[in-house]
Amino acid sequence: MAFKLPDLILLDINMDGMNGWEFLKEYNLLAKELQSKVIIIMLTTSENSDDIKRAKSENYVSDFITKPMTKTKMNTIIGKYFKV
Repeated sequence: MAFKLPDLILLDINMDGMNGWEFLKEYNLLAKELQSKVIIIMLTTSENSDDIKRAKSENYVSDFITKPMTKTKMNTIIGKYFKV
């Protein structure tokens, strides 16, 4: 069975077991060709300027969006990152 990568990961900073920053460290260990195929968007309640700066400095984070997710925000993501 072939492994299928997701097209999009909505990543929260605060998660049980592994936070978003820890996830990105693990994600960085993947082969570069796998990383380039997945869009990662930080979707979080944090409006902390340090979190925003850190997310923008991460190579694999495409965007930083605050919760709550709305239909408008999802449509913006789809329009920006996917051909519809």
